[in-house]
Amino acid sequence: MDFNRPEAHHHLSLIDASRLAGTSEETVRRWCINLGIGELLAGAWCVDPDRLQGVIDARRILGRAAA
Repeated sequence: MDFNRPEAHHHLSLIDASRLAGTSEETVRRWCINLGIGELLAGAWCVDPDRLQGVIDARRILGRAAA
């Protein structure tokens, strides 16, 4: 992620992303690693809200075990 980009500040913390998704921080961390929905920067995960929403929507459609 490039913090010089104007949209960079729109990323979510791992805690906020897990609350939004209704799942654990560990699950969101795994999605970041396996599904590429976030980046590890300076020791903290920055989660893309649009990609997170895509995972949430897919889980809703396919069932919670899908992701």
